[in-house]
Amino acid sequence: MDYRVLSEADLKRWQALEDYAFLNTASPVTPEQRPRLRGLWVAGEQVAQLEILPLTLETGHAQIAACGFASVATAPEARRLGYAEELLRHACAEMRERGMGLNILYPFKRSFYGRFGWATFMERRVYQAPPASFRSFRALPGGFRAASYAQIADFATIYRGALRGRFGPTVRDESWWRRVLTARDGRPHHGFIWYDPHGQPRSFLIYQIIVEGANRRLECQDIVALDPQARSQLFRFFANHQDHVGMVRFKAPADAPVNLLMPDPLECTVEPHFMLRILDVPTALNGYGFPRDLSGHVRIGVHDDWISSNQGVFELEIAHGHAHARRMPDDTPADISCDVRVLAQIYSRYMRPRTAAAFGVLNVSNRTGLAFAERAFAGLAPFNADYF
Repeated sequence: MDYRVLSEADLKRWQALEDYAFLNTASPVTPEQRPRLRGLWVAGEQVAQLEILPLTLETGHAQIAACGFASVATAPEARRLGYAEELLRHACAEMRERGMGLNILYPFKRSFYGRFGWATFMERRVYQAPPASFRSFRALPGGFRAASYAQIADFATIYRGALRGRFGPTVRDESWWRRVLTARDGRPHHGFIWYDPHGQPRSFLIYQIIVEGANRRLECQDIVALDPQARSQLFRFFANHQDHVGMVRFKAPADAPVNLLMPDPLECTVEPHFMLRILDVPTALNGYGFPRDLSGHVRIGVHDDWISSNQGVFELEIAHGHAHARRMPDDTPADISCDVRVLAQIYSRYMRPRTAAAFGVLNVSNRTGLAFAERAFAGLAPFNADYF
């Protein structure tokens, strides 16, 4: 087997597999994209491929380097022969060598990636309602302005402020913002920013109008607000579209009590989103960022049957928010222990340590260690509005 970066000569094959696997006509590979493409060859034939995306994620108290895997595909004649797993092994090993502790991806099938140590680490609430459901919200002084690439700084100011304290938001540079503001067909999404009477940007939404037969839907990519007043203006914006669309749909963090603000509850479903893989336990813990008033330690036993270097007991010592994680000798007793998938869910704050213990997926040998882990990994529910 040969795992390597795709060459110029490999791009036609890449494009064909991309189109076949994802049932669309993919955009041509750009010069900036090609170094991120990886393939697996067997006997000289390319059998699988993926794209590695360099990412930076918010952890709530810091930012951490991570990577995303996208466009994971296997040739139709080479499926169910273990090549996708082999490709993922090589890509994970490459990322560990580069010092990456985390990977996220959106799965075509959660049980497939779950076999290799990925775990769902966030859910989103999806709200749907006719525009008239929002008519109780009144317009406040200030107003909306159409916004696109020239207003990226204002979008970013609101985005950073509103999502502060959460694990998972992508740190968006200008290139990423342009991606968010552009539809798959290359046309700009609709973007509007609400400015208060002093001209300060306080909330925004980025959306497209989806036409399905005789029905039209306002589908939000992003809906973000810094405070309750700014949020109410986004809902008023929806109400003003009651003669234009029949339905509005948007996504919110799992712990955002949107229906408490509504006279009548909106239709709401919960959808799982990205999966998280801890590639290197000490690197992930050292880069996490903990509250500055936190000091103490906990020894965490980790079971990982796919990345052997993650198997063992790791001591997490924190002094005034600064972490030092290290592997302990094999005979060191653990305060708490779990599978690497469960650790990813605790790490991301998708699941609290006490909840994991109550449901039998976290073993506790030392209640003091459990109490410290509960403080260390406390915070808002994880959230990420992006997709790749």
